[in-house]
Amino acid sequence: MRITPIAFGDPPLRAAFGLHAPYALRTIIELVADDGDARA
Repeated sequence: MRITPIAFGDPPLRAAFGLHAPYALRTIIELVADDGDARA
């Protein structure tokens, strides 16, 4: 299993609670089977 955190620019959006951060955080998880076949 490979876990890759990423952050990318995201334009600020106005919401009821104010502005959110200028970036978005995501995590990519890649699982590899015993036969080497990668699944995302």
